[in-house]
Amino acid sequence: MQLTDHDLKQLDKEKLDSLPEESLRSLSAKLLTDLKEAREQLGQNPQNSSRPSGAMPPWFSNDTDKDEANEEESDSSDANEPMLKESESAQHDSDDPDPSKDTPSDAEDKTTEPTGKDEPPPRNPGRQPGSQGYGRQQVLPTDKIEHHFVDHCHCCGKKMNETEFQSQAYTAYYEIDILIQTDSRAGLTLQQTKHMCYESQCSCGHTSQYRPFVEEANETWQVAIKERHLVGPTLASMIIFLAVRMRLSRRRVVEFFQTWFGLKLSVGLIQQTITEGARCLEPVEEEIIESVVKSELLHIDETSWPQAAQKLWLWVVVGMSATWYTIGTRGRSAIERILFSDRFDGWLMSDGWHIYREYYKRLRCLAHLERKAIGLAQSLDPDAAKFGKKAVEFLEWVRKLSSNLRPVVKKIKL
Repeated sequence: MQLTDHDLKQLDKEKLDSLPEESLRSLSAKLLTDLKEAREQLGQNPQNSSRPSGAMPPWFSNDTDKDEANEEESDSSDANEPMLKESESAQHDSDDPDPSKDTPSDAEDKTTEPTGKDEPPPRNPGRQPGSQGYGRQQVLPTDKIEHHFVDHCHCCGKKMNETEFQSQAYTAYYEIDILIQTDSRAGLTLQQTKHMCYESQCSCGHTSQYRPFVEEANETWQVAIKERHLVGPTLASMIIFLAVRMRLSRRRVVEFFQTWFGLKLSVGLIQQTITEGARCLEPVEEEIIESVVKSELLHIDETSWPQAAQKLWLWVVVGMSATWYTIGTRGRSAIERILFSDRFDGWLMSDGWHIYREYYKRLRCLAHLERKAIGLAQSLDPDAAKFGKKAVEFLEWVRKLSSNLRPVVKKIKL
């Protein structure tokens, strides 16, 4: 753009009328250039640019005339007003007439005037800080009891045996799990186990307690890995399967266990189980990365990923035998473990984002180039449009040539 917003705010009809002819022609040329550039930007869509499909208005379609779509997009504020009036009139027509109901004029008279008090900030979902919590309400029968003792003194290191030393239970917790099908048991069965944790006194006088394993939360993971958990390993696997593989919402998972097992679980517990399971699979991620970096060709792309009021990005790296997903900020730190390390020396297929350009063995995605060429062909500048049409023809020839060579390449590899 040649004219800034500050420049446009100072221009009006009187200002244009006061300019001499030569200055007016020069200003008109700048306005024409900016107008063409603005129209081309308004005409961008997923078919002729790198704009994602989700960025387009809901009324846009491939069959819609682009000029009409641009007019709707620019005049959205004017178009919303008659639509609102139509919806209001339709609502009045559909409702039964009732003289006891307030008319619009009466409703305006009854509107309360602002009191001057500040409105409270919007409340975050979930339990509020400082509010009183509550424990588990459902009571299930105990099917099994397990006793846990320390194996050595935490002071002197002497080995301890529950039969030789004085021990007493100091805490306990319940664990609910699913028993899978066996030769003696058909179908799936719920089992609740009560875990008794003991403290034992050594001959040195020190009392040692059995502590369930805990891997505390850190900057990377906001959830801890705990042995003391209401959800057992098999039940946790089923929760993750329903949420991730079957793509059920958290509330649908709660409904599933309530309906078919009579088990009441909270949405928060479902989310905690999924996140904790993801952290348990962190060592597997390194194996996936090792498989990805060994590929000769990597395809990479990213998309926005809003999460917990944070604007994050989902990265997808597709290798020859594995696909790696990661969520992080939009910067090189999220993918530097693969691209900017000594482990990967293959070719990278990506779009034109500037971070990818730092990798020297990079291939530009043909689909992105074709969309850019289509955008140039639709340009209002004659020279740019001419070049864009030739680029479209050339890229179509490259695509056909690539399709014809694929069978030949397969025979050579065989």
